[in-house]
Amino acid sequence: MKLALIALLLASVSHATPITITGPITITGSGTFFQDTLSAINSWDLSFSGASDTGSAGGYFSCNGAPFSCFGTYSSPLGVTIDGMHFSSGFFTFNGFSITGFDSQHQPVKTETLIYYESLTSESCDHANFTCRGTFVLLPTPEPATWLLSAAGLAVLGLWPRRAASRGQGRG
Repeated sequence: MKLALIALLLASVSHATPITITGPITITGSGTFFQDTLSAINSWDLSFSGASDTGSAGGYFSCNGAPFSCFGTYSSPLGVTIDGMHFSSGFFTFNGFSITGFDSQHQPVKTETLIYYESLTSESCDHANFTCRGTFVLLPTPEPATWLLSAAGLAVLGLWPRRAASRGQGRG
């Protein structure tokens, strides 16, 4: 089931080149899923929000489709908001890594790159009937620059004792 969840997140849809791309935005959220392989049901509900220095995104949406083909076919009673612009159901796509809003002629208007880590909080599978259901949370993931700065800091801390030791040995 975890592999199916990962495969679903890695799926993507192709679309026209958006006019405005900013980000990335670290998001948090939660949701539920239900998969029935025999009946070709793949249902996901997701609520998320996040902001960065360059933009924001948030909303609630549902996806119903065949297993592993859910991305891009979302409905939402409230729509989503990208950088303060509201996009109604049928006028946005989500491919697991970004969200794009479209105008009334279905031309891309706004795209935000999203960063998150998905963690399964519960899962229950009926292997005899090929069904699984569960819940998950979206946790914030540091941006690559944060990881790089953290690694540099650890490297300095690791080299500091060596430098101090080499200075002490030379004076003896």
